[in-house]
Amino acid sequence: MAGVEEILDVAASIGSGAGRPLEARPIATHALWICACVTSSGDAPTWLIYDTDEGRIVWRRVQDRVAPLDLVDARLSAGGHADPAEVLRWLERKAPDPWARGGAGSGDAAVMEELGRKLRCP
Repeated sequence: MAGVEEILDVAASIGSGAGRPLEARPIATHALWICACVTSSGDAPTWLIYDTDEGRIVWRRVQDRVAPLDLVDARLSAGGHADPAEVLRWLERKAPDPWARGGAGSGDAAVMEELGRKLRCP
């Protein structure tokens, strides 16, 4: 989990500008939620990742019993359940999406494509 969150932290710091405070329910072009529950035991995190109109990448852990897409007003969205190792492989450009090894995702394909391009390690 730490490897995934380190990559998300780096992506979020690029182009963050002056770091103005985030809105309570920000507007996003693309939003992706990933529940890292496929092979995790116990408290698997759910990550919400989205891009803002200003070009920022924002991510956060979502609290239990909160619907991730209730936290952002996104034009396009996708999400699913994944193995954390596959999420890391996706971010490292070693997998086309984070849904392998028992995971499953759905939603707008443009979300995975665009956020994947912005998030993935070079």
